Amino acid sequence: MGRTRGIGTQVLLLSAVPLVFLVLTLVLSLVVQSRNEAIASGSARQAQVLSQSEHANQIVNNAARGVLNYERTHNKAALAPYYSTQRELPLVLASLRNESRNDRAQYRLVKQMSTAYADAMAVIAEYLRDVQSGKAGAAHRLAQSARVRLMNAQFTSTIASFNNEVRAQTNTRLRRIRLQIGQFTVALVTLCLIGIVTTLIVSIRFGLRITYRIGRLAENARRLAQGEAPRPIGGNDEITDLDLVYHEMTRRIAREQDRSATLQRALLPQALPSLPGIRLDAAYTPAAGGMEVGGDWYDVFYVSERSIGISIGDVAGHGLRAAAIMGSARQAIRTVAYIDDNPARVFKHVNELLCRNEGGLLVTAFFGTFDIFDGTLRYSVAGHPLPLCVKTGGGVEMLAGKGFVLGVDSRADFETFETKLEIGSALVLFTDGVVEAGRDYFMGLRILKEAVEEEYRNAEHNIAEAIQRRVFENAAPHDDSALLFMGITALGPAALQAERVTWTIDARSEKSARRVKRALLWRLGEMTRDDTQLSASELIVTELLGNVARHTPGPAEVTLEWNAGVATVRVFDQGKRFDPPKHHELRDVLSESGRGLYLVHAIAHDLRVEWTGSGNCVSAVLPIMLSVEQAVAAQATG
Repeated sequence: MGRTRGIGTQVLLLSAVPLVFLVLTLVLSLVVQSRNEAIASGSARQAQVLSQSEHANQIVNNAARGVLNYERTHNKAALAPYYSTQRELPLVLASLRNESRNDRAQYRLVKQMSTAYADAMAVIAEYLRDVQSGKAGAAHRLAQSARVRLMNAQFTSTIASFNNEVRAQTNTRLRRIRLQIGQFTVALVTLCLIGIVTTLIVSIRFGLRITYRIGRLAENARRLAQGEAPRPIGGNDEITDLDLVYHEMTRRIAREQDRSATLQRALLPQALPSLPGIRLDAAYTPAAGGMEVGGDWYDVFYVSERSIGISIGDVAGHGLRAAAIMGSARQAIRTVAYIDDNPARVFKHVNELLCRNEGGLLVTAFFGTFDIFDGTLRYSVAGHPLPLCVKTGGGVEMLAGKGFVLGVDSRADFETFETKLEIGSALVLFTDGVVEAGRDYFMGLRILKEAVEEEYRNAEHNIAEAIQRRVFENAAPHDDSALLFMGITALGPAALQAERVTWTIDARSEKSARRVKRALLWRLGEMTRDDTQLSASELIVTELLGNVARHTPGPAEVTLEWNAGVATVRVFDQGKRFDPPKHHELRDVLSESGRGLYLVHAIAHDLRVEWTGSGNCVSAVLPIMLSVEQAVAAQATG
């Protein structure tokens, strides 16, 4: 839509003012317009310079990765990024020098950055020559040498100084321009007040409107700086054009946030392992408004044939260094656990490694080993929030334990704690971003406990994501947050059966029935992502267990089988024989007698009640249809 009442047009409405006021008003209005355009131009130039700087850094990193890939594969094609960087880097640096030619300080930093890139490429070339000459040891010594570490630190500092200098100069220029706009606006209003009465009314209206819109524009700038979406100003003038630039910058920031989140997720496990008798769900949410990569992680892996390792942690700060240390810490815990699975000794070795190589950066972590045969959880804590343990009755308690953070004191000792997890219980591990969304740790912990208690009862296909949604329902996270849910569905030999899992319950105990029901539903949650199928299956399981409690109280056996994509639940009891009413014989659907099996008959694909000679067997084919891939995955879970 074309502009209908621009600032220049509005100024012409003051034509009744004496010539001197008209000239001054036009001059001031043109200055305001030029200052607004200068803001947009400065922002665009900053974005261009920073984009070129980021591109130069990226292609040098690609060259380094290409050389590392060549070292690993000895495939000459892997050196394509290295040779491409040799051609492209001088062009990018030349463009940066051209952009900075009118700014002496910035031009000096560009020259320093060019020298840093030249040094980096020289080291990469030297490393490549050692690799091509078969001198792997020399190449590795070069990579670990003090000269290279010093060069790397200077390289990082030079690039950071350049980026900070560009931002600082641009921000200073923008603040000066905005101050000038405010001054010119006040002068414009003052001149209008001196005019004749008719022009005075028009001038006041004009000045107030411009002042209000500029204030809204400044508010949008503040919101943009804080990572919030700017509010539409409306209108058809130059301020609207600048407001559109702010909205475009917001969309650009959102794209950068998506890229950062994608990188963070790439550093986390791409998929949780399928473990016998264990339901695993994970969720990760980046900080609202944050564009830098965080250092939160979670991990689950086999330690031995009968135990698994579970770790979660958080590296202080953000950025590529935090992400790199996160990956190193996570992998170090894995490596040490393969050699010595005692959690305290694992942290002892990892702490010494971090203090030696990454001193000064704090890392909090939790690591435990879980025995899938007897449910024993042995764990150690390093300054990290303690996990929540969900009991079979639904109560939520925090595990006991304490320990010093990693990466500070190489002499720190850690302690191993131990507890037992039963079938139907669960463990919820989380980073501090989950409980600090509202800036109140204890309130956040209470909200998390309530969310865990609520979602523990629901049949969600990803319980970790459901818990996070409930926690962040009224408060966006201020820091990256990771959450890992581990539910125990079976223990011992029953956990290793590929196509059948059996649980024994005491139908007289509500706790026993609830424990088995929860374990069974967690197992089903791994087999389907359809919430409707899960809800229908939950109703069937509830009614079958309730039927045992009403008619045959005592010991019973619950079995879940899946074959060729079909899931079947069977309940065996040792009670008296009972014959359920036929589907067409149920006269009163509100009657308690027979209503449960009537509902099961209506929902299940098949329902059978048989007398085994020693008890009753009620079997129901659940309304869950798995694809071939899902069926294979479900069997692999066992």
